[in-house]
Formats: sequence, C-alpha cells, structure tokens
Amino acid sequence: MFPAEKDKLLVCPIFAALPPEQQMEAFAPTPSQCRKVILATNIAEISITINGIRYVVDTGVHKSRVYHSKVGIDSLMVTPISRAAASQRTGRAGREAAGTCYRLYTELTFESLDGYVQPEIQRTNLANVCLQLKSLGIGDLRKFDFIDPPPKQALVRALENLYALGALDGKGNLSAHGKRMGSLPLEPMYSKAILVSEELGCSAEMLTVVSSLSVDSIFFTPGKERQKADAAKRRFASIDGDHLTLLAVWSAFNKVKGDISWCRENFINIRSMKKVQEIRKQLVTLCGKKSLGIKIISAGTDTEKILRGIVGAFFVNAAQRQPDGTYVTVASNHTCQIHPSSVLFGKKPPCVVYDELMLTQKSYMHGVSVVQPQWLAEMAPRFYRSGAVGPQAGSKSEGNQDGIKPGAVAARMRGAAY
Repeated sequence: MFPAEKDKLLVCPIFAALPPEQQMEAFAPTPSQCRKVILATNIAEISITINGIRYVVDTGVHKSRVYHSKVGIDSLMVTPISRAAASQRTGRAGREAAGTCYRLYTELTFESLDGYVQPEIQRTNLANVCLQLKSLGIGDLRKFDFIDPPPKQALVRALENLYALGALDGKGNLSAHGKRMGSLPLEPMYSKAILVSEELGCSAEMLTVVSSLSVDSIFFTPGKERQKADAAKRRFASIDGDHLTLLAVWSAFNKVKGDISWCRENFINIRSMKKVQEIRKQLVTLCGKKSLGIKIISAGTDTEKILRGIVGAFFVNAAQRQPDGTYVTVASNHTCQIHPSSVLFGKKPPCVVYDELMLTQKSYMHGVSVVQPQWLAEMAPRFYRSGAVGPQAGSKSEGNQDGIKPGAVAARMRGAAY
C-alpha cells in the first residue's frame, strides 16, 4: 500500500488481444492526483506511441516465437532482446519531453546482446513461403538465393508438408491442387481445408472456421472476471472441440447482428469478430473467381462433414491419447497435452487433431477437435498407411498394431530425410 499522501497508481495493461475499449484506457488522460503505469508487451516497442510517458523500465527480455521444424512445434519462450530492440524501448521514454529509461540489466549484458533480432524466415514455418515461391515458378528452392537463408532442415520439412497436403507432386513440382492452394492468401493447411470442404459439401462452415483461426482469439478473459468469462465460453462449447465452438460463436454473433453489448456480456472480442467478417467476405469473393471456382455449400447440421474436412487439412497435426492421459503426436512422437483454454481440456478423447503445437512450460495443443482414427487414413492416404489406423490409442511405438501408423512421408518427417 502506498502512503495516503502519495499519488494513486492507475495500472493499464495493453496487448494485441485486449479488447479495443480496454486498450484505450492506456491512451486516456490520466486523472489528477494519479500516476499511470502501463504494462505492455512488444506492441509498445514500435507499434504505438502513448502520450505522457516519461519513464520506461526495460526488462531486457521478451517472448519470442520460434518454429522447430524437426518436431513441428512452435516455442514461445522468454529470451534476451537485441541491442536494436533495447534502443527502441529507450525511444519510448520522453518522446514529448525529457525522459529516462531504466534497464534492469548491466552494461556488460547489453554489450553481449545480439545486434538485431533473428530474421523471421529463420525461425518460422516455411510452408507458405515455399508454396508462394513454387507458384512463382521457382523450381529448386534449395538453390534459391535467400537474403537470409533459412535452415536446410526447415526447408525440407516445409516441402514434405506441401507434398503431404497434395500441393507438390512426387518430383517436387507444383500440382494442380497446389496452384489452387497458392491462389488463396492463407497458410497451406487453411487453403487445403477450404478445397477439401468443397468436396465434402461444407465449404460455408469451413470458410468461417478458417477465418476465425486467422485472427487473434475471439474470446477474452479479464483477470478480475475469469470465472464469468469461462462460464460464457462454456455456453458455446461443442463436445466435438474448438473448431465447432468457433462456428457456434459465429452463428450466435450473426443472430444478434454483431451487437456490442452482447459481445461484452459473452466476453467476445468484437474487434476480432469484425476481422473474421472481413476475412470471410474476402475469401468468399476469391472462391467465386474462375481460377478457383469453389462452390459455397453448407453442411447444415452434419458436423461429421466439417470434422472430416478439418482432418483432410490438419492430418499432420494428429495426436493419440496414451495410457497416462498425455498425447503423442503421430508425425514426431512428441508428448503433449491439450491446452487449458480448449473446450476439450480435461476430456481426454482418444484421437484429436490440432491447429498448432506450442511449447511454453509444457507442449500444448491449441485448437483441438475430436476425430475418428480411421478418418486419418481415409482423408490422408499419402501420409498414413492404408488400413493401418486402429480404433485405440496405442503406445509411442510405430509398430503398435492398435495405434495410428504413419506412412513414408510421415516417417521422413520424423528425421530420416535429414
């Protein structure tokens, strides 16, 4: 507690996923006899300028996202910043008048920092980059003159992913399917999901799912009202997982015509939902072009079609439950768990597919849906051996007769190709 005679503290967090009305609290004028303290992520480093800032406290670290191609997992770890980032943080202080930056590390530590942040192409999934380069007519990507060459292993993994998705043929050339995927401004898995959904007759729903996955979380959970937010999310929860939950939110949002008060009551991020609307509208326009000619068809209440469509695109991201309750990914034998934010947290279904695998304190699956094991071989024969998908979860051993067995592509993705 501060002494009564001291100014009160007004603490304002600001980060990208925070609803706009809460973000604006950081920009609002500070009340009299009060001092504003802003807790910010990297968004305040270069993206925004807040008037009145006189002091900056630089911790010398940030959360950095890095893709590990060998196991197909993203890690979000606290790592040291670069000297360039430190200079950017210093520049936040005193933009209108003299200011001070307090660095919580020594000058020796500052001198040991890297000069600049590692280029994104060297720490991200290259599947979309490779697809776009192939679409431009570039044949052998291993000989392409990148400004900042990515790791060879990441490049090989990306090409194998594209082959598994049917975007490349056996010689590494762009397939007819790949040309259509390259026409959509999406990650290859999302493009694949839309193409597969047309064949299954659920493209209308898949456009919504893909649009929702292309934005920050449509849910927000304020610290002071976490229980209310969790209860609101459960009202939309589907027993089939997170993807159908997104569809439920979209349907309810449209019924109330995007009412802002409804969004607040249900802890829905209105800005994210508006982005979903914009993205979906653009995708519908693209699907109607002659080069794609994707028909917009609704599956109605047939959720199996939607789940099969998800499997047809995210089959690489499949995991099976183990006897101890954890999950093991099929492609890389990596142990993981369902993230607490998922509507399936604590449910323990035998077989799931997920959007992404994120390493923080543990390896967590985000965006999880329940699937039938046999769907994997049916929807992805290139990736899974025909008839080698059993109904039970099995163990980590590839030779287990009861578990999912990857085919040649998946085996190479486990490391044999490197």
